[in-house]
Amino acid sequence: MLRCLVYLSTARSLFSDSDLMDLLKKSQANNQAAGITGLLLYSNGNFIQLLEGEAEIVRALYSRITRDPRHHNCIQLFDRATQARLFPEWSMGFRPSAAMTPDEMGAISQFITDTHAGIRQSDDTATPTALKLLERFARNMR
Repeated sequence: MLRCLVYLSTARSLFSDSDLMDLLKKSQANNQAAGITGLLLYSNGNFIQLLEGEAEIVRALYSRITRDPRHHNCIQLFDRATQARLFPEWSMGFRPSAAMTPDEMGAISQFITDTHAGIRQSDDTATPTALKLLERFARNMR
């Protein structure tokens, strides 16, 4: 059974471009070996990540992420069964804030602010907004 899990987290310290590239390379290799696909957005010390794959593998990976000392404030936005992957070709698509347009930066900043304020922490409100945001970035990356 495939799962789609999206979370938001805050980095304990800002990631440099080099740090991000190291994280991305390791994540892509590990995810490919585990059959995980998805998308990672990073902006001003915040991550939004969509993980998709076999349920047990996705949940185990998210559990490791929540214990990773580089992250805190992990907020699981949703975790749902899915029939098909949204990002089947990406072991981990990535978009740093430096590659975002001002409109994209505004959208992600507003989403992060609203989520931390408790506005988007339930499945019912987070799912459509998070998916629209991630799909918007994905379209611009393809």
